[in-house]
Amino acid sequence: MDQGHGLLDRFRFLFPPCLRPTIQETEYAAEYLETLPLKCFTDIFLEMYQIYSSRRVCYKFTDDAQELINDLQSQEIQEINEAITEGNPPPKCKKMDLIKKLATALHIFNHVASNLLQGIQSPPPAMRVPKQSVQAAEKFVVFADSQKQIATDLRAFYDSLNSFYIL
Repeated sequence: MDQGHGLLDRFRFLFPPCLRPTIQETEYAAEYLETLPLKCFTDIFLEMYQIYSSRRVCYKFTDDAQELINDLQSQEIQEINEAITEGNPPPKCKKMDLIKKLATALHIFNHVASNLLQGIQSPPPAMRVPKQSVQAAEKFVVFADSQKQIATDLRAFYDSLNSFYIL
């Protein structure tokens, strides 16, 4: 799967946990969902469309969010430079682009969803993305990368098993 041409870097893998909720957890969740004014995820996306259909917006990061981004980029640059000086292939370097885009998307989604859950029509979100969204985006990207690694390791394992059973 990972042939070094970057195709696999364009995908993120997420595997939901396979644990099943108890009967009590299921009943509690159903009761809780009944009390919410938001009945469908589609409402969130329709509200987002309504906010952005007639205008183009350019988001910036808050000062502390930008500081975190700078720290993460410095880390990434250091890892790349270390790999190059040691003669190793450098790690993939699209992580920061993904984090920035995802942080902005999370900022918008969370703002709209929070307002709809409170039963109010959502005004446009703040024009500056907070540090909390950048932290959440970074955790999500790291998790998705770990899921991708599990999938590629599993595929390599099965390929090695199949090589033993070829007649």
